[in-house]
Amino acid sequence: MILTPGREYHQRGLCECNGAPEQHELVNGHIQCSGFASNPAHSTPGCTLKPALDNVSACRLCRYPPIAPLLPNRVSNVPYPVLEALRKVLTSASSPCHVVYAASPDRGAKSSA
Repeated sequence: MILTPGREYHQRGLCECNGAPEQHELVNGHIQCSGFASNPAHSTPGCTLKPALDNVSACRLCRYPPIAPLLPNRVSNVPYPVLEALRKVLTSASSPCHVVYAASPDRGAKSSA
C-alpha cells in the first residue's frame, strides 16, 4: 500500500476537522465518491521465492470509524491489555486510517473509496 500524499477523506458524521472541504458518506465500509476505477490494484507476479503482490494506492481517512469493542460501556471478552494496545495504535500518527479506491460490490464499475 502506498499512501497518496496530500489527499485525505472526511467521513460525514464522524469528521471533527475544522474546515473539512468535502465529507463523504460511509456505506457498508465504503466511502461514497465518484471518479475512481473499480479495480485499483496493480498486480505483481510471484515466483518460487516471492509471492504475487497487489500494489494499491490509498488515501488517509481523517479518523478511524468506531470499533465496536472500544465503544463506551461495551462488554467484551477481549482482554483489557489488548483493547488498550488497540486504542494506542488507533491514536498513533504512525498508524493512519486509510481507504483504497474500489467500487463497492453493488456498484459495479461505479466507484467509491
